[in-house]
Amino acid sequence: MSYLFVILLFFSKSESFYVDQIRENPKNVDQILEESEKIYEDSYFLMLYAGYAYLLDKNYQKSEKYYKKAYEIYPDIEAVLGLSFSQLQQEKYSDVLDITSKYKMDDKSNIWIKTRRVFSLLMLKKYNECEKEGEFYIQNDTNDDIKLNLAYCYLHQKKDKKALKLFYQLKKSNYPDKNIDSIIKYLNPKFRWSLIPFGGGVKYSNHPYKDSYNYFGGYFNWNYGLFLGDLAYSQGTIKVLDKTELVQKEVDFGLGYGSKHQFYTHFKNIFDDYSGNIVFLSYTQNQNVWGFGVDFSTSFYSDLKIFQQSIKFYYIPIKGIFLSVNIGNKLSKKNYIPKTPFFEGEISFSLFNKLTLSFNGGYGRSFYFVGQKGFYVDNSGEDEVFYIQPSIKIKMGNLILVPYYLYSQYKLPQNKTFDKSIPGIQIGYSF
Repeated sequence: MSYLFVILLFFSKSESFYVDQIRENPKNVDQILEESEKIYEDSYFLMLYAGYAYLLDKNYQKSEKYYKKAYEIYPDIEAVLGLSFSQLQQEKYSDVLDITSKYKMDDKSNIWIKTRRVFSLLMLKKYNECEKEGEFYIQNDTNDDIKLNLAYCYLHQKKDKKALKLFYQLKKSNYPDKNIDSIIKYLNPKFRWSLIPFGGGVKYSNHPYKDSYNYFGGYFNWNYGLFLGDLAYSQGTIKVLDKTELVQKEVDFGLGYGSKHQFYTHFKNIFDDYSGNIVFLSYTQNQNVWGFGVDFSTSFYSDLKIFQQSIKFYYIPIKGIFLSVNIGNKLSKKNYIPKTPFFEGEISFSLFNKLTLSFNGGYGRSFYFVGQKGFYVDNSGEDEVFYIQPSIKIKMGNLILVPYYLYSQYKLPQNKTFDKSIPGIQIGYSF
């Protein structure tokens, strides 16, 4: 008899066997439960780890089912944590509050319980309760998740000073919420500005009709809260080989609004020897580490209308590194000029918020009368086939220095090409 018992024991599978199987092979949880659930339906650990396995698979309905079974067998903190998380993922905020109710206003309770309760109260718009519990928890716990939910709770109740204090704390601790900066600007707008004078020139050696080119001007930009704008003046003088001078002057003005969703309108007036007006409209969406923007512009030169469209993508893989790509197309009404696609890219590295190394380049960009937003003074109707521009931005307090080197290859209307190199420096002041 004892020999038979040993044989049966050897071939039987214990509760711990199935629990270990789920822990080691969570993707096979369905198959394991099919064999074990009826035998060990009162097993707390089997139900608990089944709930966890479904949680890993993001099957929150089944996860909730098995965590609930575990909780009914033994209502400890592990079951509550798993059950409340699966409910939270299904936006069952009232259920989260019910299952965690015995931990309400318990300063010694698990931090995740506190966070989920405050967040659920916020989502249910129970702002008074959200504020009461949130303030109680952060007395002895500096958890940033609770602070964030409490800050939004204050915001919904128009308690701006309390909200601003918490948002500043979160900004200082580099909390990864993409809206914090824009909320701070909205709650506590400050006028910030920068001024950048510029100037320079180039002597051509192989240009078929230009002898030299000189330019100067200034660029002013500002922001106040979510509003931003710029103002610029520039003047360029082209001296041709017969010593005739052609002058181009530009006045720019732009106004925008927004942070995460940013809208911008920009106007450029070109007068003297090259006269015309340009209107830019743009939209940019900024996320934490990526964003995109679309840009439309129209030029008006007598009966000649030129249109330009572009789309830009940027990505910040790690803090301090910025990558962007801009793709666009230019065309004119009645096909006065051929369609001109272009491509531009940028990569920059920031060190200690004091030094930024940038490398810009492009292919196919054309300056058929449509200049850049801000300022662009060498705008004499040539096709820029290729360009590269490395630069270094040095910030010393409020002073900004940007030495750069621009190399361009141009194509003239006669399909001739020539190179142009311009070293230069921009000096600016920001406040």
